[in-house]
Amino acid sequence: MLWILTFLFSGAVIELFLMRQLSGKNSGVLLKSTAVLTTTDRLKTGCIRELLSCISICLFIGFSYFLFLLFGPGDDMPAARLVFLATLITVALTRVGGIVSRLLFSPRIATLRLLPLNDRAALIGHRLTVSTFGYIVMVLFFTVVTHRLGAEPSTILLLQLIFASLLLLSSIFGVLFVKNRVRVHIIAGFDRTTPGAGWGRQTFAGIWHLLAIIYLGLLWLLVAADLASQGAGSNGAFFLSIFIVPLWMAADRVVQWLVLYGVQTLKIHLEYPDDFGRVDEETAAGREQGRQLYLKVKRLARVVLAIALGVWIAGLWEYKIPFLTNMVAVLRDTLIITAVALVFWRFVNSWLEKRIEQSLPSDRETNSDDEWGEC
Repeated sequence: MLWILTFLFSGAVIELFLMRQLSGKNSGVLLKSTAVLTTTDRLKTGCIRELLSCISICLFIGFSYFLFLLFGPGDDMPAARLVFLATLITVALTRVGGIVSRLLFSPRIATLRLLPLNDRAALIGHRLTVSTFGYIVMVLFFTVVTHRLGAEPSTILLLQLIFASLLLLSSIFGVLFVKNRVRVHIIAGFDRTTPGAGWGRQTFAGIWHLLAIIYLGLLWLLVAADLASQGAGSNGAFFLSIFIVPLWMAADRVVQWLVLYGVQTLKIHLEYPDDFGRVDEETAAGREQGRQLYLKVKRLARVVLAIALGVWIAGLWEYKIPFLTNMVAVLRDTLIITAVALVFWRFVNSWLEKRIEQSLPSDRETNSDDEWGEC
């Protein structure tokens, strides 16, 4: 095990040296302004910032594996090669999970955060997501290596049950630890467009931890039943079920973005009107009605999303609900296609606007033409 850590450490040192030479002195200065960015701009900027991290992971994998081939044991020790590759892939996948988590939570730069969280909540969410993802990947490759080394299938299933139980038990303690913080966050609202706390939100804030514990207990029963049936038909259901909260928050942002885009396209509600504060009372009352309709549609979309997500998770565990399962599948495909089409249209529209602006004559050229015309 020591020589495996030696190769990985050597690869990390070479990676760190090359990345410092590649990034230079301005690697950390990409965005420190407090400008308000759209969701698309946040995603684009976050992806650009993480390009160096992707290159860094590739360098780490390449040099670590090269050092192993150069100085490691030969083909006469297949078990050593298997353990090294499993460890290398575990570390690399955990770092990839960290990149995705930083895109969602952005714990250091609030202006790039895709999820509606404050700095403290974003940092906790990022750490929990990365640690949970790393734990699952480590357990997965540990069971794969154990199986390849000759362990009995019953032993593998028992190990999976033990590791899943430990993760769920630690999740329950985590829920109890952050119970009050999440309660305050729920009452405060998920975003600035839904101020105040109604009866439903206050009730949910008071019992959310009980619902979470019930969900985790139900998840343990599903895992135990799935393992008892030799893991038939799991389809990664446990992995997706344990990340239900980040999945919900990311899907909610996409749905709310689609709702906002729809009401703005239909002129029902404009988030940032050009003549804000300079309209008469009748126009202001109409806009308030549009805003109230927009808030109702948002709440309805959240309820539909919660039901759809629950039905989808149940389907992954092979529990089909008549009519709803097929409807959720259609809704999921429609949501993905619509979101991708709108993102593509935003890029095309932005490019067309820039091309039109570049093709129009500037003010200086117009003034020059007017002077020649007067002569």
